[in-house]
Amino acid sequence: MAVQVAWDDSGRVPEKSIIYWTFTGVWNWKEFAEVDEIAYEMSVGMMPAIIDVIVDMTGSGRTPFTGAIGYFTRSLRRNPSNRGIVVIVGARGVL
Repeated sequence: MAVQVAWDDSGRVPEKSIIYWTFTGVWNWKEFAEVDEIAYEMSVGMMPAIIDVIVDMTGSGRTPFTGAIGYFTRSLRRNPSNRGIVVIVGARGVL
């Protein structure tokens, strides 16, 4: 799958404090939605701890234009109350 999500296990931050998204190659909004659900559950499962997010799109192709606003809006509306800072790196296209 071209969109993946995992805890940042770099050892540079406290365990289970940053969710790390990785986009590689060509991806679609169905993959985004599936991974967004997983990331949501990961965040909710750690409440009340603040969970930051890093979205690494440096290995990604262009962001698909069709459906972008709808998927981002849905994701933001479901934003868990313990969401901290969100950093997006390397986005191209719509973002």
